[in-house]
Amino acid sequence: MKTETFHLELITPCFCGGAEPERQAEIRAPSIRGQLRWWFRTLGGFKSLERRMTVRKQEAIIFGSTAGDTGRAGKLRLQVRSFAPTTLLSNETKNIDDLNAGKPFDPRGYLLFPLRKQGDDPRKRGVFVQALPRFELRLNLSGDKAPWSDAQDVIHDIQALLNIFAHLGSLGFRARRGMGALRPVVGGTLTAVSVQDALARFGQPDNVAIRELASESQKFQALIASENKFRDAYNTDSAHARNPIQRLSPIQMDELSKLAVWLRAWRQHGQMSVTWPKEANSPNPIPSYQKDYHRNMPGFPKARRDHNEGLARLGFPPGSSPSSASTDSESQEGMQEETYRPAIGLPIIQSFSSFRPRKTVNWGTKPKGQNDSEGRFASPVLLRPHKDAQGKWHALVIFVDAHKWPDGKRVYLNGQERQVAMVTLPDGTRSPTLYEAMKNDEALKPFTG
Repeated sequence: MKTETFHLELITPCFCGGAEPERQAEIRAPSIRGQLRWWFRTLGGFKSLERRMTVRKQEAIIFGSTAGDTGRAGKLRLQVRSFAPTTLLSNETKNIDDLNAGKPFDPRGYLLFPLRKQGDDPRKRGVFVQALPRFELRLNLSGDKAPWSDAQDVIHDIQALLNIFAHLGSLGFRARRGMGALRPVVGGTLTAVSVQDALARFGQPDNVAIRELASESQKFQALIASENKFRDAYNTDSAHARNPIQRLSPIQMDELSKLAVWLRAWRQHGQMSVTWPKEANSPNPIPSYQKDYHRNMPGFPKARRDHNEGLARLGFPPGSSPSSASTDSESQEGMQEETYRPAIGLPIIQSFSSFRPRKTVNWGTKPKGQNDSEGRFASPVLLRPHKDAQGKWHALVIFVDAHKWPDGKRVYLNGQERQVAMVTLPDGTRSPTLYEAMKNDEALKPFTG
């Protein structure tokens, strides 16, 4: 048995729970093992082995298999070890307010919305947030070098897999939305290599497309300008004079906040009609400056289509209709019974304050009943703060082509089937329209780190 070590550290808050995630956070070897296995499979296995065996067989040998009655242990075993004085357990429990991210329009709050207090439920989870730990991965490789022909290939391949996890992977709750991000650090027998060098060891490195949010780009600067125009108008509105919101500055924003602003611009349609305050007898109209703000977002026409599909499924409230629902969305895209946002993650629960009492619809991968849906689809768009060897931060958006919404797959809106809008690519294949629009956003540039 050969033993190797690899050193990592957390760089963003990590909600990595064990048996009781609401009480403590814990970094555990099984969680990391699952991440390594996911990236291995996503990238098509190791190039050094692809001529001799399938990805499935590679995976069974390296990670083990429980198939049928012939289950076997894998060659790779993991242990985690903390470096004093840090620990791999945290008894801190936080929700969105504890993290100072609960104010209206806080970008980080958008990423952490499941941690908003709900009634008497504080929605707290264990988190590493104050002292982000460094830790060691100890890898035990059992047996001889087989199925590799060269012993050095074993080391280089495993080192590449660990670096992909360290550069692109994350741990815990909201890991696809920037939380629990890691980076490799000096130490251990296996060293850090670049993302590109690590990808070169895999059979299908093009299964992921890595982009970097370009803060200096004209497109991102225009997005920030739209945000600040809205924030200035919001602060001068007498309704909000006592609770103003801060303007945004790309120079002062951290990478999580930048990524949140970018994602929200693609996913959120915004309210365009009225809102009902709690305990109110009449609604408040949405101010024109807020409508203009939403219209300026790149994803608005697609997100608005999804909104109106949900509204139509409920039958429209009194005084409303398909035509009136489109009045505030001049550039609404798509056709009736077509949708966009499910392609970047499910479930989606839409709540409509135009109904009294408020009504909701559920989007899922399968019908739960005649008027309900269920089922999850993990987003193939990963947000990832990245810190390079020189200490410079990057805001990465990772498009996992290997796991994008399949052509022909249907989504269910309160039990009724809908189609996800697709676009034909130059190679003749079809891909989700929203996914491709996000990937080709001019605010993004290729990441070469």
